[in-house]
Amino acid sequence: MSASTRSVPGVALVGDLKGRAQTGITTTGAMIILAVEATRAIFVDIVKRKFSWQEALFQAWFMTKVSLLPTILVAIPFGVIVSVQIGGIANQIGAISFSGAVNGIGVLRQGRRW
Repeated sequence: MSASTRSVPGVALVGDLKGRAQTGITTTGAMIILAVEATRAIFVDIVKRKFSWQEALFQAWFMTKVSLLPTILVAIPFGVIVSVQIGGIANQIGAISFSGAVNGIGVLRQGRRW
């Protein structure tokens, strides 16, 4: 860096942010290109009857077997946390009788975000 660059605060920060923004845009563009090419390849293979439906179903079943239990084990504590927080808020405003219904709605809404 030259002496004039060092004296101006924030120049290095702006340059770093510019480089990060360019890298992010480049990466996003590459991901979009990959998605378009993969989608095109899937449709071409389906039309040419080269797509292996049996392998696709096998892989989907494998992913379900591998990920279902961890997903459930993570979802349960999140549901408990939502229920405890809603119960505390319901207690503060005097709506204890509604806490069961509100807990159900809260857990369902939290699950829907996943």
